[in-house]
Amino acid sequence: MPNRTSKIFPVVGSSGIKRLMRKSKFDNMFDVVFISQHSISFLKDGEMNRLLKQGADVYVESPKYLFPLDSKCREEIENRIFEMADNLRYNRIDTEELNPGFYHFRS
Repeated sequence: MPNRTSKIFPVVGSSGIKRLMRKSKFDNMFDVVFISQHSISFLKDGEMNRLLKQGADVYVESPKYLFPLDSKCREEIENRIFEMADNLRYNRIDTEELNPGFYHFRS
């Protein structure tokens, strides 16, 4: 079994994410990232891609259990998430049945 080292970097708030993005030592470092609904804007410009390894898993929190949304509003938010992921050329991994609280993409 290969010896792997796992590192967890909990980053809270936009200032923490921006600080992480400014440090080159984090470039191409992450195999997996979890993005909350409140931090989803970091997917828009693709700057976060610099931090991801090739083929990294990207999990985006679904609004499904966070906000009381009608189906039309939830669908609009989902479409925006999918559009951002498409613009970044992420592949969608269908995990809705396994974990309906997150959308899973691969960079």
